[in-house]
Amino acid sequence: MDSGILRQIALPSWATRLGFKLISPAKTVQGRVRFLLALNDRDALLPRERQRRFLDSEGWTAYSGPAIAEFLEQFVAQNRMLEGGFVIEDRLVTLADIELPVLSVVGSTDNIGHPDSVRAISRAAPRAEVYELTLRAGHFGLVVGSTASNQTWPAVAAWSRWRDGLAELPDSIVPAEGVESTTQLPSAAAAALGQVADLYLDATRIALGTARRAVARPSAWWAMRWPAARLARLGQLQPGTRISLGLMLDERAAKHPGEVCFLFGDRAHRQSEVKYRVDSVAKGLVGAGVRHGERVGVLMGTRPSAFTVIAALSRIGATAVLLRPEGELVVEAELGQVAWVISDPEHAAGAAVLDGVRWGVLGSGSDRSELSRRVIDLELIDPDAVELPVWYRPNPQRATDIAFVVFTGERDTTRAVQISNGRWARSALGTASAAALGPGDTVYSVTPHQHSSALLMSVGGAVAAGARFAMASAGDPGTFWAEVRRYGATHVSYTWASLHDITLAPPDPNEQHHPIRMFMGSGMPANQWRRVVAPSIARRAVDAVPSVDLSVAYGVPDGGGNGTAEVLVVAVTLRPGVELTGAELARVCDRLPASQRPSYVQVVPSIPLTTWSRPIWRGLRQAGLPTPGKSGTVWQLDVDQAGYRKLP
Repeated sequence: MDSGILRQIALPSWATRLGFKLISPAKTVQGRVRFLLALNDRDALLPRERQRRFLDSEGWTAYSGPAIAEFLEQFVAQNRMLEGGFVIEDRLVTLADIELPVLSVVGSTDNIGHPDSVRAISRAAPRAEVYELTLRAGHFGLVVGSTASNQTWPAVAAWSRWRDGLAELPDSIVPAEGVESTTQLPSAAAAALGQVADLYLDATRIALGTARRAVARPSAWWAMRWPAARLARLGQLQPGTRISLGLMLDERAAKHPGEVCFLFGDRAHRQSEVKYRVDSVAKGLVGAGVRHGERVGVLMGTRPSAFTVIAALSRIGATAVLLRPEGELVVEAELGQVAWVISDPEHAAGAAVLDGVRWGVLGSGSDRSELSRRVIDLELIDPDAVELPVWYRPNPQRATDIAFVVFTGERDTTRAVQISNGRWARSALGTASAAALGPGDTVYSVTPHQHSSALLMSVGGAVAAGARFAMASAGDPGTFWAEVRRYGATHVSYTWASLHDITLAPPDPNEQHHPIRMFMGSGMPANQWRRVVAPSIARRAVDAVPSVDLSVAYGVPDGGGNGTAEVLVVAVTLRPGVELTGAELARVCDRLPASQRPSYVQVVPSIPLTTWSRPIWRGLRQAGLPTPGKSGTVWQLDVDQAGYRKLP
């Protein structure tokens, strides 16, 4: 159903009542017949009077169009009651956060809340102890009427007393994990009434079938509209095409202002709110002196302000130079040719080491009174008071313009990589198509925004597809699985070994029945990849997988006076509780040509990683050739290069 149309209408209470009755016509006819047959017997009517009044008048309310559309989008189309990530008052909610005991009441003849749907609470709330009470009743009979009075509420009260240690667990209530899905046949009376109702339903099915066949071709086109539109736009990209992150965000906000754009912490930020914030920051930057075409450094941790600044620079037409918090600030600022640096308060101290560069601070954080005099507090600029200059045009950049500058390497090997708007758009549209991203998906990125894959894949793919994207607030396993469930993440973006700690962590309750469909990224070590795709096999801590956790190869001068000749060394870390064996290293020799076999394999306690989890090998290289005394366990390639021997 098109939620755009539904947002323009309202559903009166009588339509709600009629709709629910049509869902279960047999029950409706049965209730009406019972009422008519008992009109002369007041005592027979009284037990069901509360239920009759509830179903006929008092139990219904009108619904606004936006409420109906929101319900259909979140709970029907996107299934966020199960997968997590539904939004209430811009707060992210998931049933996976429930840790208290849950009692689910299942109506075996319920046509509205199907028994299998109710039992899915065990999947949606994996941390909770779930118990089940199964009754032969329909949807409303569970809470009103004679069944509710005689069975439902007494059982609920008895379960509560049992939880308080005041009574035994009722025989009718059992742990949900021991309940199997069953389909019960209706009673003879219900079956007879159902046959009458089927006459009406058969006619309805014929009409619906005819209509469905009539619109089958347009419906197929409608289902393919997203991939087709992306591919068409991808094919239309030319050097002079106007395209940028700011433009795509503006287009989405114009079409779907109420949709969620990105998620952070436990808050959802909608398209209209993001547009307002980006426009305001863009005005503040212009008011502070930032101009179209300038290169502006962005030095921030993972926070919403970082995304806002990057989008605002795109809106102005400036180039965002993404400085790494752990990088060499002076070197990167020089390579990036920055005229400005915009940072969060936590990194404002860097202003003292950069001469000739203007510095602005955006975002909440530490005491702002400590800011240097040469630092501009952008939060103090009133965007409504900024008079935009005549040169300002929102989103002016073309495909050939440089959108971003990112950095790779360490210290003396640092280099700047320029990313044009065309390259960014091709990656964004390609990711959206290849990953089958849609408006109902959420891309969860554990990669910092300074890394190219975060811009090109997680942010780019989500923006191009109209999907939500979420920024991880921390990299520990507990936070990862909690946020995956809270955001309802369907896609996870990674780089290198960023999922390392998560794959080695003990099983987390939120890991059960998780919503993730795809991991997107590059550089993941092979052993880690096996743990990602088959965690249960990997944890069964030894004979099913290799003992190596992380590894890095590097060259070390041989010290024999041969000039530039180097010896190939591999440093490895091991999975907890296992040891590296000669048999495993022998298999390495079998897989590699003789010229590619490392001369030494050393076991080290840890391998340092960059912010985006790429192994750092320079310190290991500087230590020289490994020896058992200072390097831990060391294996050396035999003379015949057929295997390895452990050095004493």
